[in-house]
Amino acid sequence: MSAWRIRWQRRLSTWPLHIQRYWARQRWVSTQVALLLGLFLVVVLAHLYLANQAVILWEDIRTMQYDAWRMWWEVATMQTELAQRDSAHELEAVMKETSLRWPLPDEVLFVPAAVPPEQGPPPLPVLWPDAQPLTPHIPPEYTMTLSDYVRWWWQADRPPSPATHR
Repeated sequence: MSAWRIRWQRRLSTWPLHIQRYWARQRWVSTQVALLLGLFLVVVLAHLYLANQAVILWEDIRTMQYDAWRMWWEVATMQTELAQRDSAHELEAVMKETSLRWPLPDEVLFVPAAVPPEQGPPPLPVLWPDAQPLTPHIPPEYTMTLSDYVRWWWQADRPPSPATHR
């Protein structure tokens, strides 16, 4: 044993027994408190780490969803463009085979077809011959807004509440 420790043990032996017990108890309690604080700190740090990992994972999931959506959009756009090209190529092939060509706007003759007034569209069958013609006026019950209804309800004559009526 070191000389310092021997001196310390001699000094402790000169102290009264109740002081020695008090310091031993204090050492034990401080050790327990330090262990509890250490465990609490470990638990808090573990929770913070897991929460951080959850946030990172959520952000990665959102990024992957966005990338998947963007790739789907690009694929759909390419499919549409490919279908347009195929249609154009097929149309050109049919035009070459049949020796057809697109008409120019100057070559097309537009003849307006006038419909005689007596030959209009056929009359619609009448389901209710005694029905009144529709009016442009709509009843106010059908044009009432929520604020109108609340104002009507608030201003309506209501019996007084039991709390205010004595």
